[in-house]
Formats: sequence, C-alpha cells, structure tokens
Amino acid sequence: MKKVYRIASLSTDVHEDDYKEGELEFVNSWTGPDVLHAAMYREFDSIDTILKLLNDKYLYIWKDADNIKNWAIFEDPDLKDEIRFDCDTMVDVDNNVADESDLEAWKNGRKKLFNAHSVLYVKCEYIEYASNNELTEEAKKLGLEMI
Repeated sequence: MKKVYRIASLSTDVHEDDYKEGELEFVNSWTGPDVLHAAMYREFDSIDTILKLLNDKYLYIWKDADNIKNWAIFEDPDLKDEIRFDCDTMVDVDNNVADESDLEAWKNGRKKLFNAHSVLYVKCEYIEYASNNELTEEAKKLGLEMI
C-alpha cells in the first residue's frame, strides 16, 4: 500500500487590513485556476510537493508559500482523511507581496495593504497497487500478451 496526497480544495479571501484596527472590509475571493483543477486529480507523494506546485503555478506571487513552515496546520477530527493548511500574506492593491518598506508605511498609516488568506485542504489516501504477476494474469485472461 502506498500513501498519496491529493488537493481537495484551495480558496483565498482578501480583506483590507489596518495596522491599528485589524481586518476590515472584504475585497475579493477566488478558488484555484484551471491549472489547480487539473492538479486536483493527481497523486502526490508528499505535501511538500503539493506546496511547491502551488507556489510555482498559483501562489507564485507569495514569498515562501512553498515552505510548509509558513502554513498553519489544522487536523480536524471530523475530517479524518483531510488536513487543512492556512496561509496569510500581506499584499498591495495589485496583489504583490508587501515588502519591508510597504509594511513600514502601512504601520504608519501611509499605505493601504490587504490580507490574502488562503485555505488549502489536502486529502490523504492509501492506494493498493496490483503486482506485476497480478497484471500479467489479468492480461492473459483478456487474451493480451505482456511485452
């Protein structure tokens, strides 16, 4: 048996954020683009592999999104085979990651920033693969010759 991981879902909510007042108005939300939907049917050998793919194809604008240490992990007992990951990133109005000078200006009330909060659910499955002998026997039953 082999342990594999699949992307169950990924969504992002964006809220305006104020240094003194905290989270303000809801601005936008989205789920993964087409490339993510195709990836949802793939089997991955590790959660790190999923995060690297998401960083390359989806979260590419977010610094260190491919590092699992930057995600909060929740194991919900009601979702026995799924793990929830949360990641928050401060972005500007163009959805670019806020750098140190942006954060400093935001803290002093001179710049508007937004919190992009992503939630990723990863499903863990165990798959049993047929042996070569089993495949050969099945092929023979179907009248096929194994090469």
